[in-house]
Amino acid sequence: MKYKHFIEKWLPELLDTISEEEVKQDLNSLDNWISVEDELPKDSGYLLVCENEFGTQSILYGYYDGKKFQTVCGLGGFSDIRPTHWQPLPKPPKE
Repeated sequence: MKYKHFIEKWLPELLDTISEEEVKQDLNSLDNWISVEDELPKDSGYLLVCENEFGTQSILYGYYDGKKFQTVCGLGGFSDIRPTHWQPLPKPPKE
């Protein structure tokens, strides 16, 4: 394993700094995709979206304005998209 030494050295220290519950929450937050057919966001705001355009699945930083989904493109412009799934943004890193 390429990183075995690093893992053996730092994993015990890392595990001492975070709780098991935090690890479970973070792992669960990686797979919270919601089908747009099942539910739309309750509020407008930024989120992660998954679209399947021309047979290619992409995950994008998107915005929901209460009626439609958009993604930032170019120099701050927005483009309408039709995602298949969405999920809230993850929590920002702790300092």
